[in-house]
Amino acid sequence: CKLWSEKACCTEETTRLIHSDPELMVYGFNFSHCKPLSPQCIRHFRQEFCFFACSPNASYPLGRHRFHGVPLCAGDCKAWFHACGEDLTCAKDWFKDFDWDSGKNVCPANSDCITFKEMFGNAKTFCES
Repeated sequence: CKLWSEKACCTEETTRLIHSDPELMVYGFNFSHCKPLSPQCIRHFRQEFCFFACSPNASYPLGRHRFHGVPLCAGDCKAWFHACGEDLTCAKDWFKDFDWDSGKNVCPANSDCITFKEMFGNAKTFCES
């Protein structure tokens, strides 16, 4: 979380957690719910986790709350969507659509793993979903 290393609102343990798992499983959320995400896609998710956990302007305890309606720059959104476009997911709304009965996110019954491009269609829908 280098962008916030000088004035971070997170602990070293938090940044280690965000960066230690090559497949990025943070607070029970498995980003590789279909198959491992590409390195370029994971990089964007890590950057967002660092922002939410470490920015002195937006710090929020990870795992206890969900950011909703946080504005993203259109360029960042497009770059993130482009980086993840060929990666797979099985849920459009990652907060509501997963089965959490096991304590971690699992693809819902009768769902298929499809590309981000197929699931979301465009960067705007991806970032708003």
